[in-house]
Amino acid sequence: MNTRKLAGLFLFSSVLVPLSRAQVKHIEMRVEGMTCNFCAFGVKQYLGRQSGVQKVEVALIQGKVDITPKEDGQIDPAKLLKATYDSGVTVAEMDMTARGRIVTDSSGNFILLVANQSFAIAPDLLKRLEPLVNSPTIVTVYGELYRKPAGDQNTYASAPLKLLILDVQKKE
Repeated sequence: MNTRKLAGLFLFSSVLVPLSRAQVKHIEMRVEGMTCNFCAFGVKQYLGRQSGVQKVEVALIQGKVDITPKEDGQIDPAKLLKATYDSGVTVAEMDMTARGRIVTDSSGNFILLVANQSFAIAPDLLKRLEPLVNSPTIVTVYGELYRKPAGDQNTYASAPLKLLILDVQKKE
């Protein structure tokens, strides 16, 4: 095999391997309007049917829903948000722990690239994240994907989710 093909193969594999490790690790929601066991059961059923969901745990008293994605981490938080609203309860907050790379999109905005998904990053930590942008470094971040606007009742927001990174937990 000639050196040019070998170098191309190395470059191709160095891009694929880190992205294959990129994944959504955990999603946590705080919900409102879940007042009985029947409501909790409905939320669990609606979310459990969504693509990429391995396990759903619902804590009625705390108004909390924990979602564990399947092993590949291929899960769509926007669909989970909609499914929760469809179940009859309101999402007050949605937080996510994910592993991926921080890159810039075609407009120059920072995004977290997680497997075949990307999440826009809110500008709060951009200075801290700048050294990681477009590097091969895989980061594990914890952040807020959604917060119900103040005063809204039970309205589903279909706007794109924006990741407000609250903590960079690990750099690899």
